[in-house]
Amino acid sequence: MIPLRPHHALCITFFQGKGYSDRFVENMTEFVASLKGKTLLLVTEPDAVCSACPHLPENCPNAKKYDKLAARLCGVEFDKAVPAEQLFEMVMDKIVLPDKLEQVCGDCEWFSTCSQAAKNHPTP
Repeated sequence: MIPLRPHHALCITFFQGKGYSDRFVENMTEFVASLKGKTLLLVTEPDAVCSACPHLPENCPNAKKYDKLAARLCGVEFDKAVPAEQLFEMVMDKIVLPDKLEQVCGDCEWFSTCSQAAKNHPTP
């Protein structure tokens, strides 16, 4: 199982090859490519996405808040396993399509990038 913060399912959904640094973008690109068919363990501590973040060890002060909101809206629990594809479907169905992205991470520095991508995302 791969540990993943629930709000990172949103980050992954709208990842466009941009990030905090070249190292972060390279790590995120490789991580996203590795998820197909995998099972995720939902966590509230730094995960593989965080591993290349220049904000560590301080961590993002709002990350736990984003995690709790994303988990609650998706109806998932921490320390539980979920297939990656299922989590990404829940994120779309329960956060993106009902226009709740701002509710989860509206104060994130990447919100405008993700919000624009969400508007252009094809609906199922």
